[in-house]
Amino acid sequence: MAINDLTGEFGLPEGVTPDHVVEASGSDSLILPEGLPLSDCEMVQVGDNLTLTAPDGTVTVVEGYFGTENPPQLVSPGGGEMDGDMVSQLAGPVAPGQVADAGTAVGAQPIGTVESATGTVTATRADGTQVQLQTGDPVFQGDILETSEDGSIGVVLADEATFSMAEDGRMVLDEMVYDPGTQEGSINLEIVQGVFTFVSGQVAKTDPDAMTLTTPVATIGIRGTQVGIEIPDGEEMKVVLMEEGDGFVGEVVVMNESGIQVMNSSAEFTTISGAGVAPSSVGTMSISEMVQSFSSALQALPQTDTNNANDYGMKEELGDAGDEEETEEEELADVEEEAEEEEAGEEVVEEEVVEEEVEELADVEEEVEEIAEEEVEELADVEEEVEDLPEEVAEEEVEEVEEAEELADIDDVGDADDLADFETASGDEGGDEGDDDTEELADVDDVGGGGDDGGDDADLDDIEDLADFETASGDEGDDGFGESVTRVSQQFDDDGTGDDSGDGTGDDGDDGTGGVEGSGTGTTTTDDGSTTVANAFPIATGGDVDGTSEDTSFSGQLSATDPDGVSLTFGGSGDTAHGEVTINPNGSYTYTPDPDYNGTDSFTFTVTDGDGAVSSATITFDVASVDDVPVVTVADAVSGGMGTEIDLDISAAMDGVTTETVESIEIAGVPTGATLSVGTDNLDGTWTISGAEDLAALDGLTITSASDDNSDFTLSVTSTSTDGGTSDPVNIEVNVNVGPEAAVGTGATDEDTAFSGQLSATDEDAGDTLTFGLAEGGGAANGTVTVNAD
Repeated sequence: MAINDLTGEFGLPEGVTPDHVVEASGSDSLILPEGLPLSDCEMVQVGDNLTLTAPDGTVTVVEGYFGTENPPQLVSPGGGEMDGDMVSQLAGPVAPGQVADAGTAVGAQPIGTVESATGTVTATRADGTQVQLQTGDPVFQGDILETSEDGSIGVVLADEATFSMAEDGRMVLDEMVYDPGTQEGSINLEIVQGVFTFVSGQVAKTDPDAMTLTTPVATIGIRGTQVGIEIPDGEEMKVVLMEEGDGFVGEVVVMNESGIQVMNSSAEFTTISGAGVAPSSVGTMSISEMVQSFSSALQALPQTDTNNANDYGMKEELGDAGDEEETEEEELADVEEEAEEEEAGEEVVEEEVVEEEVEELADVEEEVEEIAEEEVEELADVEEEVEDLPEEVAEEEVEEVEEAEELADIDDVGDADDLADFETASGDEGGDEGDDDTEELADVDDVGGGGDDGGDDADLDDIEDLADFETASGDEGDDGFGESVTRVSQQFDDDGTGDDSGDGTGDDGDDGTGGVEGSGTGTTTTDDGSTTVANAFPIATGGDVDGTSEDTSFSGQLSATDPDGVSLTFGGSGDTAHGEVTINPNGSYTYTPDPDYNGTDSFTFTVTDGDGAVSSATITFDVASVDDVPVVTVADAVSGGMGTEIDLDISAAMDGVTTETVESIEIAGVPTGATLSVGTDNLDGTWTISGAEDLAALDGLTITSASDDNSDFTLSVTSTSTDGGTSDPVNIEVNVNVGPEAAVGTGATDEDTAFSGQLSATDEDAGDTLTFGLAEGGGAANGTVTVNAD
């Protein structure tokens, strides 16, 4: 291979000169010029040549690239790689089609549908035609999808798998084969660069290795789960395993020629800095960090009735942000309109408010004497919340005392200083430099030492003490509008002083000083003046634990904490992927694997606090492989005569919970000349008994000893199961007896006269007792014989 700074046409547009020319020269791998961003390049096939145009306009020509039978792999100095197939797809055909509207590709069946599209999203079809995708458009095998700097796309594939690609993304829908009837198939997607989320569908459920993602630095296998991939520059990649919507966590395998990593717990991640660099060791990131990294992709991730995608609340947050912006615009318009009306009739409105709201108030200070023309002896038990109070009063001009119920909770009013204690429910700032219409209604200038600002620069002297504004939670919020008071509540003691603990501590008396301390705990003041603390979710602890061996149960203790310190209850008993788990309310559990299963398994448990808040976590463990071994039983010893059949008392069976069976029995130590009643002679002193028929004949197995050898011998018996487990050998002693030798003799007597005598015999087995008897057919031909045992 050579890199040259040559000039020439190479089929380039007139006036365009390549900055570099790389000769393919039949190489299997081509290293591109330094600084060329492989994933960012626009690739075009011009005849047999490949043209790469970088974002900065640098042009590189790979001469003769498509003239080889197998186009070589391209390698960037930064570590990214693209094989010939991916390059061919990105480069498109020699004569590409034109830009067109989205529609059905000629002769092709769609493999998915666009669920959402924002900004500019383009698809380059296999024939080179470019289309701009919109929601509802089909996508096809071979499509190259690209998003603009403000674009994103969410796609639902035919097998219900979903994925999303955020801004500045590029990928190829390389291959999808799917049979809806069997739900089997395969999926391969090629990721070039961008931020993505993927959720596997039916294909990955039937075959955990059927869904793969190819990138310039590694291959990713998705085994029934959700995964996030960040590869912004096409060369450095981060892969994060995510929890699905129902809490399930599957498995992701990340591999390249230098190494492999397997992740099976939520929020685990690995990074790969180049194709020749092994994936980093697995780490765990916080959920907030993960959501921040993948927020744009999670917002575009399709959620259907059939998939289990988890957007981590990003769609809701996006919708809330839009609603909030719209609400603020409406509020701003209302404020501006009301401010104009207020400016024209400010004095009239003020007089009407004072006359109709405070008709019965008495003993007011001198500052409000001209307002309080008629004294009020008592207004009691008025307990309703009012939103946007100052504007509402100014707009509706409050004609009845009932509307004062929306201003404050008033009990035993002593003077105007105690008329109302206003608090915002959210703890946000009521506003900065409130509009004129609020200045006539309340003094909200820096109330207390712990609460947030309710407003600024209220300068109406005659009702300076009409109201004290305080935040209920003490949290500092965003700047609001001068008229915004989201919740109003008030509580007075009989002596005219109030105690408002909010979420902090403090004494709000009639001196106007505030006592709500901003602690940010998220408490809320109720109508009766009490505070309600928001319940915090319990924190469940998952992860890897020590497992067990095949066909063996194990027990453990689950762990969780509760920020509120309340008691916790655990749950989640039931079937796992490869076993069953029983979880007790106190968190102790017992797991039993399926018979003969070995490998990785997991279960997800729940933990519930006393207020009903529920969290979950996943426990993952390994079940070690153990060969199932048959149990062999034999008699200690058997005996028989030389050349006779001797019963062998042998049995073999599987023990415990297993689906394995006895596959064979081997008997070693068989002497030359001896034979078994069933089995195969291996001609080396061993016999093998296998097959259903021979194994069934094991009960009644005999050995016939050699007719010319009276030596005792020992048999060694082992058995092997169908999964290869072999038992330890057990021995059986076989004693071979030699028959006694009877002596031959003669005798005589007279006619009609009986006679007696002593038979004799010898035996080679010392210590054996000889017993005599009349042989069958051995009686005298012309008389009778009686033989005694001795």
